[in-house]
Amino acid sequence: FKEMLPPDWDILSVILLLALVLRMWFALSYDATLYDQAGEGVRYIGMIGGEPIDSSSPPLYIMFLRICLAAFGRGAAKAAFVIKGILGTVSVALIYYIAREMSDRTTAVAAAAISALYVNYMMVALALSPRVPGIVAVLAVTLILMKAGERKRDYGIAGGLLGLGILVDPYILLFVPGFLVVSGNRKIFFLVLLAALLPWTLRNSVNEGVLLPVYSPGALELDFSRWVIRDIKDVYQLVDKLYINGSMLFSIGGGWVQSSSSTASDSIRDSSSFGAYFYMMISLGGLVGLLRYHEKRHRVLLYSVLIYLGLLILFSTTRNTNRLLAEHLPIFYSAVFLMRIVRRFRPAPQE
Repeated sequence: FKEMLPPDWDILSVILLLALVLRMWFALSYDATLYDQAGEGVRYIGMIGGEPIDSSSPPLYIMFLRICLAAFGRGAAKAAFVIKGILGTVSVALIYYIAREMSDRTTAVAAAAISALYVNYMMVALALSPRVPGIVAVLAVTLILMKAGERKRDYGIAGGLLGLGILVDPYILLFVPGFLVVSGNRKIFFLVLLAALLPWTLRNSVNEGVLLPVYSPGALELDFSRWVIRDIKDVYQLVDKLYINGSMLFSIGGGWVQSSSSTASDSIRDSSSFGAYFYMMISLGGLVGLLRYHEKRHRVLLYSVLIYLGLLILFSTTRNTNRLLAEHLPIFYSAVFLMRIVRRFRPAPQE
């Protein structure tokens, strides 16, 4: 059994335990119900209560919330927050293994530690947003594609997992082009992805008359009819529109807890504000690390995230919560930058 563990299993275990404790503290400290939500979660309320799932909502995530409601009643929200806290801990482990594939052990440990302490990852779990399971799906697909090599089965697993991820958090749909670019077997990956999305796509085509895997035109979120280039008459208007969408996406504000009441404790609100400064640090460190230390073996991570962000700015009603699906990129490169600094000041070994 010990041979199956990573070389840094003892340090990684401490980091994962810390990540779990922090996430459980946030989940148990936030006193809210499924019906005490604002922002993205408002439009899920009726469907959680039993109304038909519309084509503009993630079906698997709605089913997850329905199960929480049936099993825990008024405690459903807290149960959902706890489960998402556990999934958040899984994402820390996945970031470690992704960083281990692309770099050395110490950088992987640093990336795991940063993600374990990253407040925005904890805050987003305290809302009805499906971002947390979405993050886990994106990280898992990234890791599988990095390790797949010539194994066709792995590309099928990655395609199926990506399809299920889209049905949990439809913003993942924008990762499809990037993952196709870096996939070693695009045919198997894409066919399995289509198979995973086919049942819900056919359901939407019957109900809406449009072949869309999740969203219908007019949805509150991802809406291809809002393509920013549409109706733009000159290049200055285009640049201005892209700037507005980009600045909204990367804004520093940390309002992750979306609640319609004042149920969040002062400590949680303070943590949310601190998350904005944490985001600034990993963004600056990640940018320096990306510009100075990127390598060819980073292509799966780099291309998938950059293409996602580009499509997000072009096609989406952007909000800063949407970038959380891509923040493993600056986390990794900030860890790379941090370890380069540590090694520079480390005393030389004595001969």
